[in-house]
Amino acid sequence: MYLIKRAENLLRAQMDPIARTAGLTVAQYTALSILHARPGMSSAELARRTFVSAQAANELVNGLHGKGLILRRPSPEHGKILQLRLSKKGEAVLRKCALAMQELEELIRSALDGDAQTFHHDLKACIAILEANGGR
Repeated sequence: MYLIKRAENLLRAQMDPIARTAGLTVAQYTALSILHARPGMSSAELARRTFVSAQAANELVNGLHGKGLILRRPSPEHGKILQLRLSKKGEAVLRKCALAMQELEELIRSALDGDAQTFHHDLKACIAILEANGGR
């Protein structure tokens, strides 16, 4: 377990300056990436996907909205639920650091002796067993 946490800390230390070049935190970059892939989700859905509390996601959304990076629109099904989408500015900011993030991911993949898909599968299996054991 120590190795996983150490790898996470080292990865985060390299992601931070990349995100900062676009005026973002890693959490904001992650949220923009998720909203790019899945536009229209609510703050609650974004919280689950970014592994933060609903309160933290609300602060994240407010910050992104305040910077003009996301748009909030009422859901057609539930008027009280706001759907989130990237603005044109949000798309541009995401593009600004996405390439460097992809290069960092490729660097990590290059270190794998075996098949990256096998590693990905095995890591997902670890997550699934921990979730089944009462994790979140």
